[in-house]
Amino acid sequence: MEQLFLSPYSLLTVLAAKMLATFTKDLLLLLPLLLLLLASTGVSLPFHLPLLLVFLLLILGVYGFALLLGSLTLIFKRTGQLPFLFQILFLGLGISSPAQLPPVIHQISLTLPFSKGVELLKSLTQAGPGVLPSEELWVLTVNSIGYLAIGILVFKLTVRFVRDRGLLGRY
Repeated sequence: MEQLFLSPYSLLTVLAAKMLATFTKDLLLLLPLLLLLLASTGVSLPFHLPLLLVFLLLILGVYGFALLLGSLTLIFKRTGQLPFLFQILFLGLGISSPAQLPPVIHQISLTLPFSKGVELLKSLTQAGPGVLPSEELWVLTVNSIGYLAIGILVFKLTVRFVRDRGLLGRY
């Protein structure tokens, strides 16, 4: 961790490059499995440009959320189970619909970056290539860019706080 802070590049730049590399590696690893699954089951997966746009916006929001979790980890250091809990939440929202949740929890879930994205991906997959609900896309865009901007800002402030307090030696 100290080596990351001593590099000539900012920690945020190093983490962004690592996120991009990890995303590319995971995509390249999963693509052959997806193609094999599609070929063996005979199921077709609709793929069109609006789906890709929604997916990229979803990823931006999730990376912003990841930066918020990273900020918590820099300060508290023992957040080991927290990312796992959010993975389970993401999986749960991918399987079920947030509309089925109690009203209060449904409203809270709509503020998370992946909730609206998963819901929009589901509706676009069922609707077809010509349909792109512009209002929902704007909500997702604002949500994702907001989470990314807030994540970057909070992460920069957290890094400054951790450096000023000398907490980096504890990693």
